[in-house]
Amino acid sequence: METDQTVPARADDDEEKLIPEWGVAANDQIIVLGLAVLAVLALIWGWNQWRGGDELPLAVDAPIAASADAPDIDPNLAGAGAVAAVVDGDGDGEEETPATTVAEEPETIVEPEALDLTPDVNAAVSGFGATGSADGDVALLTGFVGTEDDSASAETAAGDVAGIVSVDNQLKVLLPDVTAAMTAAGVGDVAPTMDGTIATAVGVIGNEDEREGAIQAVADVEGVTEVVDRLRALQPDVAKVLEDNGVSGADASVAGTVATVSGTVDSEEDRATVIAEAAAVPGVTEVIDNLTVDNSGTIVSDVNALLELEPIQFATSSTVILAESESTLDTVAEALLASPGLVVEIQGYTDVRGADAANLALSQGRADAVRAYLVAAGVDETTLTSVGYGETTEFAEGETPEALAANRRVQFVQP
Repeated sequence: METDQTVPARADDDEEKLIPEWGVAANDQIIVLGLAVLAVLALIWGWNQWRGGDELPLAVDAPIAASADAPDIDPNLAGAGAVAAVVDGDGDGEEETPATTVAEEPETIVEPEALDLTPDVNAAVSGFGATGSADGDVALLTGFVGTEDDSASAETAAGDVAGIVSVDNQLKVLLPDVTAAMTAAGVGDVAPTMDGTIATAVGVIGNEDEREGAIQAVADVEGVTEVVDRLRALQPDVAKVLEDNGVSGADASVAGTVATVSGTVDSEEDRATVIAEAAAVPGVTEVIDNLTVDNSGTIVSDVNALLELEPIQFATSSTVILAESESTLDTVAEALLASPGLVVEIQGYTDVRGADAANLALSQGRADAVRAYLVAAGVDETTLTSVGYGETTEFAEGETPEALAANRRVQFVQP
């Protein structure tokens, strides 16, 4: 009779089992559970790979079963970023020192702050009167500059700043507006210059009253900070032309670049000379001629010059005009008739021989005789007066025949 050879399991074997109810030896349980853990990790790794991940998780939410050789995991410490603390790792019933492993945070790439180029751009263009700023690598230029050359130079200077790629030039050029303002104010030969925002007004104006208006017109241009006055008034130069040509009652007025000249000249030739010289004043564009020709002074001078050469002859101690002097008086009459309205005084003189009263009466009679001859020749009697001044030495000193003859005369004077 056979006996049963089955050996009953030892009580201490059951005590070493992780799962006492499981009919598998303790050592086999550890192996099976280890393989299960590996399978779970493999499954998780495969899941990460399928979703694009490249790392195994540092912890899982599901608890890992303990084995005799594996440390017990405290599920309260399990989670993202840490491994649970080891609990009773050697089976002696005492909790081991907890240990956690912190997951490394992913590296954060810090982009360097962009440099603010505004100070460099502004410094580069401030010498042109402009204001510069920067938006990243783009320079923005605003404000006012004098000329197109200044604008181009400021743009180049801003573009040369390290880090600037392009320039947005919004500068306002002042020169065209300054030129237009001066032209509208009536300034001639307009030629302003600009030094940054400082305008120099160059040109001609009619008179000093126009200067203030022209300067104010330039100052009113937006962006102009200062005006330098280099304007030249035309009126003094035109007035000097009249003075140099002996125009009597001269008056010169200039509005803008148009000159008006007034006064009296001796002849048409003198008129033409004055007009030509006034028109030649730099800046004058037109001359209005209000001159009057009055050649009376010339006529009187010419008559007296004739009488010096051909003195009027009278009979001795008489007021009778000799026939040889009639042609001379005819010439005088023609000259006076050519200048209607010319008023003259006919003066008579004698030499010093004889009584004073007799000489005074004789000089008056001879002046009256000449006036009568001219009136008979057609000269307007209202324009002629006659006065006797008696004896004189005004024209020659001494009593030589030559001196006596020089002081016996008739002459014409324009009162």
